[in-house]
Order: sequence, then structure tokens, then C-alpha cells
Amino acid sequence: SVTITEPALPARIGKYPVKAKIGEGATSEVFLAHDPFVGHDVAIKRVRPATLVDAREAHFQKRFFAAEAALVGRLHHPNVVQFLDAVSEGEELPYLVMEYVPGVTLRRFCRADSLLPLAQVIEVGFKCAMALGYCWRQGLIHRDVKPANLLAVLDGDRIVDVKITDFGSVFNTAADITQVHRVGSLAYMSPEQLDGDTVDCRADIYSLSAVLYHLIAGRPPFDATEQRAIMYQIFNATPPRLASLREGLPAALAELVERGLAKDREARPADWDEFAQALSSMAAARIVPRGSLQTVLDSER
Repeated sequence: SVTITEPALPARIGKYPVKAKIGEGATSEVFLAHDPFVGHDVAIKRVRPATLVDAREAHFQKRFFAAEAALVGRLHHPNVVQFLDAVSEGEELPYLVMEYVPGVTLRRFCRADSLLPLAQVIEVGFKCAMALGYCWRQGLIHRDVKPANLLAVLDGDRIVDVKITDFGSVFNTAADITQVHRVGSLAYMSPEQLDGDTVDCRADIYSLSAVLYHLIAGRPPFDATEQRAIMYQIFNATPPRLASLREGLPAALAELVERGLAKDREARPADWDEFAQALSSMAAARIVPRGSLQTVLDSER
């Protein structure tokens, strides 16, 4: 049998000493590194060596890198991961330097045996809505809102903050370069995105609604083993009613999430302000038990 060994951890990337590898995807690897000049840790996303990817993936590599590199220094929101630097030239593989967020992705809380209390789901939804609304005002549509791209900062088993990451699929309404339309993650993708139609903020509203559905129910709105079957469902099927999947679910929360999943974007909340305001009103009205949450939540403020 052939033993495949992991490539050795790089001692440094650019000026940054590397501490550990903390993630990888089809086109990139993510490392925990230290910025000696400012004295704190950073996350570095480096494209995978060309020898490990085929020509099609190499094309996507360049596109994802360029999309995120264009955002360096542009996004300043407490619930959006900051892009600090991008290096695309020289002898090294291109890499992005980002704010390091110690935590886990929301994928952990999508399993039926580890669901969040509903008060936390509302708070997570509110913070994501505020962050995506900020991005929309900057002319950006994320287009890949999914649990794996939402980082949760924990205090014990309680989420105290959430940050949106991975802008490789972002659509920049102000850019004059050609941008690919049909991108995203199938289980959370709106019909118009899947269709390759033009999108606006309501595509991200659909995706966040799909994430909230998953966090509430322990399953995504549409589920099948074959991609073609999921695509058919996104265009034609109605997801199971949330009230049938989670006891004690307030009607207002179920109604908002199900409205966000409307096939026709005109039937969804009109914009992020409406979506965030609806979640804020639920938090202020305390429609679900608060449990261990702090006295005043961001959504109430």
C-alpha cells in the first residue's frame, strides 16, 4: 500500500511565522500564523500549489483569490472577518492575511443532537443580517452564505459572537470585470442564483433563511442524495413546515424564515433592514426563553 504523507508545515508565509494548519478547501489551505509587528495572531489563506489542482480548479483559484483580495482594507464590521493583506506576486504562492477568529463554524450546531436554543438562533440570525446588510450597502452580495462560512465565537457552549467569512464567491456590483453568476453551495442557494439570473440582496436573504432553517430543524430545507434532486426541490418543492420539526417554535420566527425561502424573491423580506428588524422585535419581545443569555442582547439594543 502507498502511504500519503502530509506536506510539512511551512515555517513561515511571507513575514508571518506559521503555528498550525487550521483548515483546507478545494483551492486553498488556511494556517494560523503570528504577526510579529502588531503582536497578534492572524489567519492566512494560501492557494494550493498548482501541482495539486487541475486547470479548471486553477481558474477558480485565481477568481476566488482576486474576489477576496479586492476587499483588503474595505470591510469594517464587527460581524465580518477583516481582510488585512493580500500578496499575489513574488516567489510564494498567493495568500490572504485575515483576522483570526478563534471558534468553530455553525456546522457544529446543524446536527439534530446539538441544536442551539431558539434565543441564540435569533441572535445569530440578527448579527448575520446586520453584517450582510452592511456588505450590501458596500455593493457586495456574498452568494455563499452557509454554516461553514459563519464563524461562532464561544464562551463555554454559548455563542457570544458570529463573523461572516469566505468572500471568494462575492458579487461586487461596482466591479467592471466579468463575474461568474452560478456560484454558491447548493443546499443554501436561491432559485435565481441556481438559474444564473441576476441577483440582489434577496439571494443572500434566502441563503441566511436556509441556514436558520437548518439551525432550527437540524436538517436543511431541501435534502437529497443527488444534486439533481436537490435542484428540482429548490425550484419546485416546499420545505417541511418548521412548526412540525421543532417544538416550542414561535410562529413569528417560523413565518420569517419560511418567507425568506420564498421561490419568488418579491415574496421575501424586501431588504436586510426588514429582516433584521423582524428578528430584533422577536428578541425585544422575548418570544422564547432566554436561558443563560446576557441581560441585554445586541438585537435588543
